[in-house]
Order: sequence, then structure tokens, then C-alpha cells
Amino acid sequence: MIANSIRDYVADECQRESNLLGAAFLEEHILVVADYGKRMARLLDADSEIVEIAAYLHDISAVQDIATLPVHAVASSEIAVTRLAELNCPSESIERVRQCVLAHKSPLRIGEGSLEEVCLSNADAISQVVKLPYWLYFAFVV
Repeated sequence: MIANSIRDYVADECQRESNLLGAAFLEEHILVVADYGKRMARLLDADSEIVEIAAYLHDISAVQDIATLPVHAVASSEIAVTRLAELNCPSESIERVRQCVLAHKSPLRIGEGSLEEVCLSNADAISQVVKLPYWLYFAFVV
């Protein structure tokens, strides 16, 4: 399954010493976004695999290079395209993941993007509420 390969790839990237976001970023953010994204996908009848893959990849550029943070949606979408192509993911799925990653920066309402984009963007926002202590640490320490 492609989602498992992508999750493992992101987990490995999060464990690297060069990840200035810290190894906890995986548990405290990426996996939380994936969990809430999949929950919303089930509720909205969206493609949960697209949402899950996009959730794993949505911040990958910042994990790999914190300097990309201001443009991480674009940079992460490019990494997603490359990585998914390497895994022979269908081009339609790659494009849907790319669009989700590009659109994740702020919560979208239904009708403002695909259902998958709505799920990912809102799951990203939810993660900042449900993991508030981590984000306070992030804001003041990282």
C-alpha cells in the first residue's frame, strides 16, 4: 500500500538529526493530521487514501529543510509528486495529493476545494487545537 510506504518515508525523515522540527513532529502533528483527516474523509465520503497520503506529505519540505517553511506547501507538493511517481502511483492520484498539499495552509469550507482538500486543511487546523501544548512549545522553542 502506497500510504504505508509514504508513512514510513516521512517517519524516517522525521528521525533525521537535520529535522529541526524535532522527531516529535511525527507523533504530535503529522500522525494527528492523518488521523483527523481520515475521520473527516469518512464523514464526507472523500477519498481517505488521498487524504492520508497528503497528510503524511503536507509538511515534508519543512521536515527536510526548515528554511522552506515560508513556501512549504509548494515545496512539499513538489516532493510529494516526485516521491509518489517513484512508487508508481497513478498520475490522477498524484495530482489529487498535490492539490491537497498545496491547499492545506488554511481551513477550507465545503465548496472551496475538493472534499479531500477540505479534509486535509481542516485536519491540519484541528491538530493545532488538540495538540496545543506541542504548538506552544513549537512557537516558543522551535
